[in-house]
Amino acid sequence: MRRHAERATASAVSPAYTADADHTGNASPFPDTPTWGNLGIWGDRLLDALETCNADKRAIELLEQRRLQRLNNKDKTMLKTDSLREAMTVHCRWCQANPEKFTIFVESGNIETTGETPSFVYRYQMVMFVMDYAGELDDLTLPLLAWLSENQPQLLLNPERNQDIKFSAVINDDDSADLLFTLPLRERVRITRNSQGTPQAEHLPEPKPRLPSSEGDWSHVFQDVTWVKADGYRHSPRVDETLSHPRQPESAGHQ
Repeated sequence: MRRHAERATASAVSPAYTADADHTGNASPFPDTPTWGNLGIWGDRLLDALETCNADKRAIELLEQRRLQRLNNKDKTMLKTDSLREAMTVHCRWCQANPEKFTIFVESGNIETTGETPSFVYRYQMVMFVMDYAGELDDLTLPLLAWLSENQPQLLLNPERNQDIKFSAVINDDDSADLLFTLPLRERVRITRNSQGTPQAEHLPEPKPRLPSSEGDWSHVFQDVTWVKADGYRHSPRVDETLSHPRQPESAGHQ
């Protein structure tokens, strides 16, 4: 039996997808979901992480289905799930080298609307699951926080909301662990009509926060430096050394 160094909190992942999720009385709202026995090591490992907080297997089945659909370019997810995956792939070398061992998905949420217009807001818990991770936790946390500074800055600028950025770990052995990060996010959706009068939805990015500096401290975290592999493609930039040697302010004038 796998050792658990830390039990995931019950709020980290909850059974969001139940048999009556479509409110029609059908036994399964996702008829194309693969059987649990066919999920392989990915499903087994994530199930182990989620069972520590009593999540049901339907959530895992749906996760695997969505992951396979994304790989086949058949599924359009929330704007921020794709954005975070791209950011982690670009700024974390482990994620770039192991794309099959981490996934990002929406676990549960709610919809907010004034009712005065058809536009609305999604508020949801986004989960990033990392399997067999043997690197430094900082290598995942730093690009995650940098992404939040652009896509959900309220979580960083409000000290009370900092605590809503959660993670838990399941230790596999002395060298690796499975990690779960949970982030409370929002996504604004503007509804308009096209020239034919058909309603269309546009997912909007977060407005830029008003900071004293137009660049902000995060602009110095990642250098615009790339490294090239044998395939000829440009890959992830490295973390800037200014993290350990903070950039000094320029003097106002010269003597």
